[in-house]
Order: sequence, then C-alpha cells, then structure tokens
Amino acid sequence: MKLYDILNQNGVITDVISAIGVDEYQMLVDCLEAMKKANLKYKNTAAAVLTRIIEDLPKNAAAAKEIIDSFDTEKYPELVNFVTAANGGRNINTNQPMAPIGQETVPVSTPAN
Repeated sequence: MKLYDILNQNGVITDVISAIGVDEYQMLVDCLEAMKKANLKYKNTAAAVLTRIIEDLPKNAAAAKEIIDSFDTEKYPELVNFVTAANGGRNINTNQPMAPIGQETVPVSTPAN
C-alpha cells in the first residue's frame, strides 16, 4: 500500500483512471467485485473449512500432545465432574440426566421374545 499511497499523492492513480475510460473502468470494478464475492463464497464452503482444519492440525496436535503428556490421571474424576456440570448435569457419554450419587441404577436386560 505504500507504493499506492505514493502514486496517489503524486496524481498518477488519477491520471491512470482518467486514461482508462469510464466503461473500461466500470468493467474492471465489476470484475474485482465478482472476484471478491467468489473468494468470499469459497472461504465459506466446506472445502475451505476442511482446508483450514488440515492446515491447523500440526499445531493443534502438538498442543493436544502437550496437554495429554502433562495430564494428572489422578484428577480424571474431577475432570469428569467438571465436564458433566458444563454439560448441564447430563452424562457426557449418553447426554442423559445424571442420577444423584448413591441413586444410580443398573440397567436391567430383559429376555428377548
């Protein structure tokens, strides 16, 4: 943008735009708008999202490894309790409401008919 600013301050940009002509200038503006819309549309597609995920995998994998390596396994029950509370008190595996401690039920299987 520094070069553009210099050219603009010296009147070069105005001279170039004046030399292009109104119709050609409008065509260039329309083309740039179309390119901008196409680029924005692509960035919001599933392919673009997957591309960003794949590009971020190496740094995310390194961060995940560091978290796993430093995790204290004795704190696992605390983590489960925290995640359950964050999940509205629902079981993090089944998403079903948790029974109060001591009132858990064991599923009873019924014989098949």
